[in-house]
Amino acid sequence: MGGYDEMRIDVGRTSGKRNDRKADAVAIAVLAGQWIALVQLTDLQHWIIIVAPSRIFRVLVYAFIFIAMAIWGLAIWPKIQRTKAWVSWTVGFGALGWLFLYLSVARNYGRGFSFIYGPLFIGQAMIGVAGLARLMSVDFVRRMK
Repeated sequence: MGGYDEMRIDVGRTSGKRNDRKADAVAIAVLAGQWIALVQLTDLQHWIIIVAPSRIFRVLVYAFIFIAMAIWGLAIWPKIQRTKAWVSWTVGFGALGWLFLYLSVARNYGRGFSFIYGPLFIGQAMIGVAGLARLMSVDFVRRMK
């Protein structure tokens, strides 16, 4: 029985072509827009204010979460190439995330578990939406040639 394989995420090599770099930029822009909308349109901002009352620390928390999502997305985006897969990824993770958050609010399930996995799955759904935008931009570039 051999050892274990390390999971390596080499962000610099996830997309080799120049068009893929542009597509990654599109995906990161979409992810940033989703992140800003999520913070502004939900009570997430109030929860983070409770944890981080300082504005500077709050900005650092927002930046850390966004950078972590972007790195995870850069590792995943080039691997999934089909629209149906991205749609099922987005709907699946989004539904699970909202279900866990609903269960945590309704107190029908463990609060710690739901508050951890709910936002994590919603973040995965946001990465899926950005991946779908990336795939659309790659398709657009291919059609323009």
